[in-house]
Parts: sequence; C-alpha cells; structure tokens
Amino acid sequence: MKLNFITFFILLNYIAFSQKATIDSNSVSNNSPSNKFSFRPELGLGFCKLSFYGDMYDKHFSPPSKNKIGFDISVGHALTDYLKADIFFLYGKLSAEERYANTGRNLNFESQIISGGLNLQYNFGNFLKKERMLSPYISLGVEIFQFNSKTDLKDKNGNIYCYWADGSIRNLPESDINASGATELQRDFTYETDLRALNADGFGNYSNIAVGVPVGAGVIFNLSDRIKLKAGAAMHFTFTDYIDGITEKSIGARAGNNKKDNFTVAALSLSYTFGKLKKEESELFNELENADEDNDKILDFNDQCPGTPKGVSVDSKGCPLDKDKDNVPDYRDDEPESAKGAMVDAKGVTVKDVDTTVVQQSAPKDSLVTASDKIIKKDKKKNTKATGASDNVEYMVSLGSFEKGIPDTLMKILLSIPDMEIVERSANSSEYLVGNYTDIYKAEKRKQEMNAIGFLKAKVVLKEKGKLPKNAGTNELKPNKGIQTKSNVTVEGNKSHRKNAKNERLKGKNYYPETNIQIPGIVFRVQVGAFIERQPKSFVKDINDIIEIIIGDGLYRYTSGAFDKYAQADAYKNELLNKGYAGAYVTAYKNGVRIPMKEALGK
Repeated sequence: MKLNFITFFILLNYIAFSQKATIDSNSVSNNSPSNKFSFRPELGLGFCKLSFYGDMYDKHFSPPSKNKIGFDISVGHALTDYLKADIFFLYGKLSAEERYANTGRNLNFESQIISGGLNLQYNFGNFLKKERMLSPYISLGVEIFQFNSKTDLKDKNGNIYCYWADGSIRNLPESDINASGATELQRDFTYETDLRALNADGFGNYSNIAVGVPVGAGVIFNLSDRIKLKAGAAMHFTFTDYIDGITEKSIGARAGNNKKDNFTVAALSLSYTFGKLKKEESELFNELENADEDNDKILDFNDQCPGTPKGVSVDSKGCPLDKDKDNVPDYRDDEPESAKGAMVDAKGVTVKDVDTTVVQQSAPKDSLVTASDKIIKKDKKKNTKATGASDNVEYMVSLGSFEKGIPDTLMKILLSIPDMEIVERSANSSEYLVGNYTDIYKAEKRKQEMNAIGFLKAKVVLKEKGKLPKNAGTNELKPNKGIQTKSNVTVEGNKSHRKNAKNERLKGKNYYPETNIQIPGIVFRVQVGAFIERQPKSFVKDINDIIEIIIGDGLYRYTSGAFDKYAQADAYKNELLNKGYAGAYVTAYKNGVRIPMKEALGK
C-alpha cells in the first residue's frame, strides 16, 4: 500500500513538472529576462556512507561504522526558486554481520551498490527569505541500481569457517569426530563467494538490478552565490529482497522476514553553479535603472537632459541651468542675460532679423511644433511641392544608421518620438527614421526640428514605392536650387533631389542633446520583452511594427505600438498577452525620458 502511494506520488510530480517544462519552453522568448530560461547547471561532488536495513540483525539495521565510504555525483538545475531537479550517480558498499551461536545463524555479506536516478529537491524557498545562509530541504526521487552481493565463507587458505558454541571459529565442525584437533581460524573479511552462485536457498540466478525510491532530508549551507555545502540523509526504499541473499523463503535458520531490503545514505557534498545567475541578471537591470551616465547626480531614469557635459551645474531634472530662459544653457550662453522673450541664435545672442536665420538649436519648452514655427518663418505664398515629386514618392527624415548598441539614454529619446521607425540595414546596423511626407519642404522642416533637439546629422531621404534605397541616410535630398522653403530658408540641391554626402555612421554618444527636450505629449508603448541575447525573427512574427533596440551594454529590448492614450496601449498590451507574449507591459515616454506610469496617468 505504501509503495503504491509512493509510486503514485512520483508519477504525479513527473506529470506536473513535465507540464511546467512545456509551459516554460513555450514562453521562453516571450518573457522578460528575469523569467527567461537560462542554462545554469549545478555540479555536486561528495562522499557518503551506506547502511543496510534488511533481513539481518534483530533490529534489521547495520550501524554506519560497519560500512565503507562511497561517493556521489550530481548534476542539477533549479526549476524555480524553491525546486531543483538532480540527475545523480551513487557508488558505495553495504555490509552486515550476524553471529548467533544458539541458533546457528552465522551470516555475513557485502554488496557493491551502483545507482543512478532522478531526484526532486524542495527547499521551502517560497516561504523563507531570499537571502539566507541555511536552507532546509526534503527530496524525493526514483533510481535504478545494481547490487553485487558476496559472502565471506573461507579464509585465504580455503578453509571453511565453522562457528562453535563457545564463539570461536575453527576449520572443523564442532560435531566432527576429529573436532578435538580442530585449528582456530580468524575471519579475513574477504568476501569471495557470490551469493547467487552459492544458491544456498535454491533461488537460482535472480536479478541483481532493482528499482528504488530515495526519500531524503537535510540542510544546505549557502557559502556563496555559487558554492553550496549540503549535508543530508536519504532512505532508499527498494523493490527487491535479495540484497543480503536472504528472504522469508530462505531455508532453516537462514529464513528472513517478509519485508524488502532497504538502505540509507548519509552524504556530505559540495556543489558549484555554472552560468549566469538570476541574481546577476537582476543586478544588470538594477544597474540600468540606477545608472547616471553623465554623472550629474540625477539618475538616467529621471534625467530629462541626459548627456550633460561633465562639471555643468544642473537643476533637479538634470538639465543645465538657464538663467535667462532662452533655451541656451548658461555654460554655452554668450549672452547669459538676454531680454525675456528675445529670439537668440545658437550661442544665446539676441538676433534682430529672423526672416532668414535659424535662431535656435534647441526646442523651446512649449512644444516641438512651436519650435519649427519659430525656427523657420512661414511664407504661404511659395509653392509647397518639390519639382519632380510624384504620387509614388515620399520623403522621410533619417536620424542616422546606428551600429551595434546605443546608449540607454538615446533609446529613451528615440522612443519619445511617436512616428519613429526602424529599418534594418544589416545584422548590426539599423536606420532610424521619422516622418512621412509628400512635400519635401515639410520633410526639410522636420529635419531642422530634429537638428534642434540634437540630431545634428539628420537627413531627408527618399522613399519610392514604399521602400528606402540602400544609400538612404548617406545621400541627402534638398529642394531645387533657388527655390525657398516655406520658412524662407534657401537650400541648395539639384534636379534629381539628390546630393552625395560623405558616409558618416552616427555614434550614439554624439547625440546627447544638451538642452531640455520638448516633444509634445506622452507616448505610450508596449514593451514585448527585454533580453540578454538577441531573439530570432520568428519570436515576433505576428507583430508588424516591432522595434528592436540594442542598448550599449548588449541588452536587446523589443517594443511595439505608439499611442497617445493609455487605454489604447493597455488594450494592445492585452492583445499581445492573449497571443502568448507573457512579458508585455505598457511603458510611457515624455521629452526624451521614460516616466513612471503614475506620472503618465496624472495620479
């Protein structure tokens, strides 16, 4: 009955954890890095002593002092914070001795045990605190083991041991007619006779391979994040009664009981965990959240002006001080006390004629749209359509082609732009674009807006029949020579709207805006996942507008959608959750920084 219950319990656990493994494998690419599966094997080595529990002895238990030292090896992996699976290998020896002069039951055996199996270990981690020195545990497993049992019947000279009533061992039986001349012998404890071959009870060549169920308990000492010392013991319930070669069917004084043979293993082992630990991944995210890249003592998460030059004084938002509020910070303002509302140039100096002058290199605090109106004076009389344009031609603004990773601060600026798009150029390079215009003048205006917030090498590029040419971002388009834009700013070009430019790959560090960035409204996006390793394209095959951004330290972040209302973003998040993207959640960006959801919702 008890064995049936144990078997049922093992099967129940196997089914449960098989289902969990299936769920985990299906959700690996959809979860955040903290939930993502990482291979972290734990290798354990230790020594142990085995004790027999069977037909021999009145108490049917041999003391550990009678047994020799064995060893065990295990390879495990944590399934959760509180459950671990181990594959183990065990080698040791069992032995037992009986001397009963009154019954004539004088038996001994030694058996070599070789075992291998699977073990599940529970450490109460879902109840105990995460950081702890000691972890109690219980375990349950299943094993297949082989035993090779032998008995010591003869000394080294081949004399058979004869046990006398006085407790001595002699070379002749006590009843032998020549007993008076018997020589006393000493046991050599060399187990030379195979019990199966001896066949003392007529059992024949029975199987020496059996199944066992180890049930254990102990304590784990967490010496470090990777090194653990485990001390414990396990009772191995077996499905055989032949380990000592004695059963209830044995003959005469040899007869045993009707119980199976079992054994205990007391072990002390040391283990080491390979691979990147969950704690280390968590620390990576904590490092990102607590980063201060420009060392202005304002964390990047709250820094509205990331990339401030070293030594520049900043306000509580991390922005350089601007005493006269002309949007040119004091540290590069040649006229630090300009009149209130005065139009100034890039150096903060008041200008008198604004008709043909780009007066600001940074967006004012009202909005980016207002900035473009001030930067470029409108002229409604000029034609707004570029010569040669067609219905199949569209213009976009390339912010640059970024290779490898980009800084986290720049990523937040890009995600604050609602119509930002990414076109992959190669495995390690992507083009970042904004806008979509049929009017080249509007595209030129948007380019100057992006110049104003720090993208100084932004270029107008051509999109024909929905595709960008291979040289987009390196060949810049400008209106025809002599034709003025709606801002009265004259720009030069040629009839094909193309001008060859030097291929300059933009480096993220060159694009830290030095002034407060003002982009109208809040952009809600849905983060699908963030990963230590790049995900295959099949990961998001059913998401059309996925954005992959590689942060400078190698973290891959995937987002989708751009919404001005939280309800829309939340509905889209739920749609992704229903598709199986278990790590999807809503993020909010404003003025080049990621803001807390509480602030985004005005709570």
